[in-house]
Amino acid sequence: MSTFPSPIIRTALALAMLSTGLGALRAADDSDAEIKALREQIRLLDQRLHQLEQKQQLKEQEAAAAAKAAPKIAVTDKGVTFTSGDGANSLRIGGLVQLDSRLFFRDGGGVYNNSFVLRRARLISEGTFGRIYSFQLVTEFGGTNAPSVLDGNLGVALGKGTFDEPTVVSKSVTLWGACVAETIVTASEPSDTSATIGFAAAHAMVRNLRVTGERLGIVVSSGTSPVIEDV
Repeated sequence: MSTFPSPIIRTALALAMLSTGLGALRAADDSDAEIKALREQIRLLDQRLHQLEQKQQLKEQEAAAAAKAAPKIAVTDKGVTFTSGDGANSLRIGGLVQLDSRLFFRDGGGVYNNSFVLRRARLISEGTFGRIYSFQLVTEFGGTNAPSVLDGNLGVALGKGTFDEPTVVSKSVTLWGACVAETIVTASEPSDTSATIGFAAAHAMVRNLRVTGERLGIVVSSGTSPVIEDV
């Protein structure tokens, strides 16, 4: 004789199965929500990390720019050098000192042959302005004479290019070209008596450039002793 579950039992079994299925679906939905939440957190953390990296890079760039623009001080065997951040201006202060000391023993006591002489005490100052102008000043404080200026000159830096103009150097100035091949001083107007560069100063210098033109290249006046290098 076959027996079948009563309607109540069948209903209870159906409800139990339905509850189990809904629980599984709810658990799956919860897992998907958790995964989505974790992904969103990872995305936000990645975005935050990227922002921090950008801020750090910006700080490093600002620090590098500030360090580059800051003046520099260097101490070497040639003196103390102060340089602007862009290198366009500089000042170097150096010196030269020579001492002469003589000490005699057993010279009788009554003869004072011992001596101390500050033979040379030179203060040397030189610098540049705007990468174009330069100067040098050498003063002497040693010896037995009054302080004096041993040497002083100004310099003008010539960049790369052709300068079509006759030049007369009447002061103690240094004309300094960028290089012989690319700094050219010329005079396109012909002349049989004038020069492209004429020296009328006792102490002057021209170096590191090329002189051409339809006239004499360099003419040195009597009584002058210019320095001509790499021309």
